[in-house]
Amino acid sequence: MTEPVGRHVFLVAHGLYPISGHTVTGNGVRAWGLLQGLRHFGHRITYATPEDTAWPGWEKGKAQDIDVVLFRTASDLGQAIRAGSPDVLVIVNWELMEWLPTDLHIPIVFDLIAPRLLEMQFQETGHQGLGAEVLRYLNALARGSRFLCSTERQKAFYYSWLMMSGLDCREELIDVIPISAAPSSAPQSGNRGTELTFVCGGVSWLWQDPSPCLNRLLQVLEERKQGQLLVMAGGYPLAAQKDSQTHLSRELNASSRLAKKGLLSYDEMEKLFRSADVAVDLGKRTPERELSFSYRVVEYLRCGLPVICNHYLDIAAKIDAYEAGWIIDTEDNDTAFKDLIHEILSQPEVVSERSQNALRLIREQLNWEKTIEPLARFCENPKPVIRREHLFNTLLTRSRNFEERLTRQQEEFKHVEERLTRQQEEFQELANAQERIEYRVLHLGIRGILRGLLRIPERIFRILIKPLFSRWNTKNIAIITRADLFPPYHGAAVRILEISRALSHQCEKVFLITADRTTYFVFEKGTMHEVRYPKLLHSFPFGTTSLAQYLRRKGVPALDCFLWFPLYDINHWVRTLFVAYQHGISLYQAEFPGYLRPALFARWFFGGKTALVEHNIEFSRMADELSPRGYRFLRRAETRLCNRADFVITMSDVDRDILQEAGVEDDKITTIPHGVALDRFRKADPRPLRKKYQLDSESPILVYHGIYSYAPNLQAAKALGRIILPALEKRGYRVVCLAIGQDPPLESLHPALRFLGAVDDIASHLELCDIAVVPLTSGGGTRMKLLEYFAARVPVVCTKKAAEGLPLKAGVHAILVNRVDEMVEPIIELIKDSSRARELADRAYALVQEYDWSSIAKRHMQLYQLPWWRTEETSLKKARQGGSARHDSASPNRESSVATSQDERSIY
Repeated sequence: MTEPVGRHVFLVAHGLYPISGHTVTGNGVRAWGLLQGLRHFGHRITYATPEDTAWPGWEKGKAQDIDVVLFRTASDLGQAIRAGSPDVLVIVNWELMEWLPTDLHIPIVFDLIAPRLLEMQFQETGHQGLGAEVLRYLNALARGSRFLCSTERQKAFYYSWLMMSGLDCREELIDVIPISAAPSSAPQSGNRGTELTFVCGGVSWLWQDPSPCLNRLLQVLEERKQGQLLVMAGGYPLAAQKDSQTHLSRELNASSRLAKKGLLSYDEMEKLFRSADVAVDLGKRTPERELSFSYRVVEYLRCGLPVICNHYLDIAAKIDAYEAGWIIDTEDNDTAFKDLIHEILSQPEVVSERSQNALRLIREQLNWEKTIEPLARFCENPKPVIRREHLFNTLLTRSRNFEERLTRQQEEFKHVEERLTRQQEEFQELANAQERIEYRVLHLGIRGILRGLLRIPERIFRILIKPLFSRWNTKNIAIITRADLFPPYHGAAVRILEISRALSHQCEKVFLITADRTTYFVFEKGTMHEVRYPKLLHSFPFGTTSLAQYLRRKGVPALDCFLWFPLYDINHWVRTLFVAYQHGISLYQAEFPGYLRPALFARWFFGGKTALVEHNIEFSRMADELSPRGYRFLRRAETRLCNRADFVITMSDVDRDILQEAGVEDDKITTIPHGVALDRFRKADPRPLRKKYQLDSESPILVYHGIYSYAPNLQAAKALGRIILPALEKRGYRVVCLAIGQDPPLESLHPALRFLGAVDDIASHLELCDIAVVPLTSGGGTRMKLLEYFAARVPVVCTKKAAEGLPLKAGVHAILVNRVDEMVEPIIELIKDSSRARELADRAYALVQEYDWSSIAKRHMQLYQLPWWRTEETSLKKARQGGSARHDSASPNRESSVATSQDERSIY
């Protein structure tokens, strides 16, 4: 048999252990038994209790070989635990769990000695509402690694609570350790005669009410004029109000055979018990009493007192088996109880025999050198437990997610309300204008009409003729795209706004033409402002409802129809022509295929070049959700549009290959990946966020971000919650994973996975984290999120699919794996080896310097070769750097193909 391994056990109880000259609580008695048993098995103990539970002068009776810690606040307790560096914590009172620091990584043994919630219901005062107590109780249970109770009944009762608290109960989590005593208890003092002394002592709780049984006992003593009843009772020693003695005294009948005392010190109580002959532990039957294990019964037995107790108590079976007392059903047979008292008074020799049996019961069944063994074994080799989110946290998380969704919808309704308000104002302006016109016509007459006619030439000049002259020598670029850019919570929005801002430093102005029919945006040297369209263009010629219906008939999914509206939206064509005519455009850059068609119209009318930026290959991205008809329609449309553009820009060589296979001309395609705004990461400050999200300093923080309405991102989040985090937890690593981005799922995927929703400062949030985990298995393009992790100096563990489009070297810039389940070991490696994580992050940060948006914008301009843009790097070969090595050289026919006569170009 292997020798026991001595550990340092930090025991926290509410109240001191038994000290000579002072009263003691049941918690103190329980803690003393656990302490002595653990010491017997070679463990070192530190005993901690709140300072206000220690009696003045307690130090005189302190055991010399026990370290005692008194604490006032949770901070004091946390400092004491960290200073002592214990191997295991043992908590004897569940309310004290809330005093423990949240960032402890020490196994916690939770002693569930009494059904406290039932006690609270009977007490009815001094506590919060029961619902709040249940939440506190579940939160406390969720932190435990091992649990103790006194009886098998309690064990069955507590398992349901453990399951609700989120613990995996497929393995044994609860050890039954009854309240125990010293194995070498001496018999009581004195010689028994005919005057037997019955004793009932301890805290008398109102709901237990032993007075009816004690009054019947007094009645028998009076009838026989023999014996004495000694009652030692009082309120809970640490309670603010101690009124239980008064209640019991009031209920007991006056008798010469009755002697009453208040609560005594522990050593005086022991003397009193040893001077008595028979103990009485009878009370009203309640669910709490049936589940409890009485402290006083063990004290009676260890002092050699045979006990009269209720038949429904758990210990009654042991007392009956050892003949260490008498078992009685006081509820069913009042006469039987009186007969029992007569029998005891008549046979004092039986009392002596049962006194010895009581001591034997302590030695063989309630001996702390035996009962504490399961706890001692756990302390030698403590093991972590599998934790999941408990019931109420799950409900709370769902409620919060629902509340957040309602809040987002409320914000959307607010935007709709604002838009309706603007439209109402516009209608009012039209009505006012109509009134003014009517006034002019009716009241100014012909004179007013003539004045209006005289202004027509000036308006014609300003709107139609002046732009013809102002368009000469303009150096402007137009970007045509979707409307959902503000706020920029998704990758496409970030790219479009950042490239617009960066390109505005390479030309005079960049005009951002979105699906918004009221406003377009102008970027000038990085600064953006809005410009309103003429009101005629706001609704001309019709809305998009019919376009959506048509595209759905073609097989396009409902959520993606908006990306293809510009194929048929005359309003978008006209607005693009309006901007081109007013400002003069040298290059039209369409973000997503459908938005190229307005650019083709503008090129046909006014000249210039066109470029199509493929964020994803749309027909490939949606292949799994498309019908055969929808797939054919999108593949044909996207391929034809690519071939009509002067330049096609893909985010990765994988996307480039898909387009080539679909029939897009090879010399049109160039790979230019996403960029990143490095200056924002240099200014990021993550410090306030740690307090905001209540993150401890010891748990590693993982991160993933994206929009979870996008299927690949949702799949990645599920992989985190169902594969990666459970595997880390099983290996004993307690981490927090922040999932950033809008449209989080309603269900809770894992307790450690926290969905934060969309955030305004992504840079600070990423710099808060320790490891980025990217378990993507589908999707296309370059993962902008990887560039942002690199810019934040966060080491990355990702799938090879997630790294497409970036020139990453496995193990140098990021750790790349083939499958999601292979990510667990690299994550553990980075958690354990911080220097390795820093090296990985530093090399990735050096790589990402080439991906600043200003550099990406220059690569765009080098590709476009606009006549007014010249730098020392004008070769098309350098514009293609960073793309595929197979396509480093440009087609010699590129320039001639771009210069093809406009008359020969098709607008589709």
